[in-house]
Order: sequence, then structure tokens, then C-alpha cells
Amino acid sequence: MVIIRKLVLHIPLLFILPMFMTNKMLAVVLSVPISDILSVVVTVACFVPGFYQKMNNYVKATLLNISKSISPEICDKNNLKDHGSFDKIST
Repeated sequence: MVIIRKLVLHIPLLFILPMFMTNKMLAVVLSVPISDILSVVVTVACFVPGFYQKMNNYVKATLLNISKSISPEICDKNNLKDHGSFDKIST
């Protein structure tokens, strides 16, 4: 992420912001926090989709495990075969 912040965000902002602001020194100083904020936004945008997918898979496996331990006969064998820990089902 340091490469994204410094090369992709910070250096271009050093040149772009002074073009649009009257106080050139303030534009250069503001380029650092703006690049930090944009870096956080990019990081969150990349992290969140994968996190929700992994959590969704974990919750599904946990719910299947709970339902199997409560009542194994209500669990569908074909549905449980996809998970390695549910291969052996007592009927």
C-alpha cells in the first residue's frame, strides 16, 4: 500500500493540487493527508468484498455443523459432502 500511496496518489497530487488552489504551499501540505485518505479508501474497497465472502462461507459451515449436531437426519447428505469435515455422516 505504500507504493500506491506514494507513487500513485501522493506524487500526482503534488502536481495537481497547486493548479487548483491559490495557496500553493497549502496545496503541497494537503497532498499528504489527501493521499492517506484515498489510500485507506482503496484498501477498504479491496478488502471488504473478500472478507464478506470468507465470512459468509464460515457462517454457512458453522450453521451446517450446528444443525448436524442438533439433528443429523434433517441435513442433506449431498449438501454436507462439499465440506471436508462433514464427509462421514451417521444415518
